[in-house]
Amino acid sequence: MTYEWVILDTETTGLTPPIYVVEVAAQRMVGTEPDGEPFSCLINHDIEIPDAASRIHGYTRDILERDGLSPKEAHKALREFVGDRFVVAYNLPYDWDDVLVEEWRRLGIEQVGRRGFCALR
Repeated sequence: MTYEWVILDTETTGLTPPIYVVEVAAQRMVGTEPDGEPFSCLINHDIEIPDAASRIHGYTRDILERDGLSPKEAHKALREFVGDRFVVAYNLPYDWDDVLVEEWRRLGIEQVGRRGFCALR
């Protein structure tokens, strides 16, 4: 049996709540092979980005205001990309539990995909 799943990564405003996603990237997979083009989008929450976070990922408020989607638009696009596939991430407890689930709750939107496993642990 060959599984369809998605590998996902986020860039955020930091490690201290409230944590906001500023970029989400994902790749659909079939078994161990990429399936189609990857997904990536910047997200503009209209907030200041801490300098420490900007030094890591390079995104500033100006960049996100210019190139980012609104949070609801970004997560709608991510939902369309992921579908009901399992989501895998290198540090899933952070990306999924601490960041994405909290962001979906804050925005009042449904969960995207299904929680898969952590590739780090």
